[in-house]
Amino acid sequence: MDKDDNGKNQASHKLMAELSKGEQSGKEKGWLDMADVETKLGVNLA
Repeated sequence: MDKDDNGKNQASHKLMAELSKGEQSGKEKGWLDMADVETKLGVNLA
């Protein structure tokens, strides 16, 4: 395994950990609807 693979593995692990935290938060506090997501991101996805 080279340094590039190690960096990708670390990034993947961090991403999965953050996704897990987000999922847990959604379950505990409720999920955002698409309008709220767009407002928070400052975009219009429709």
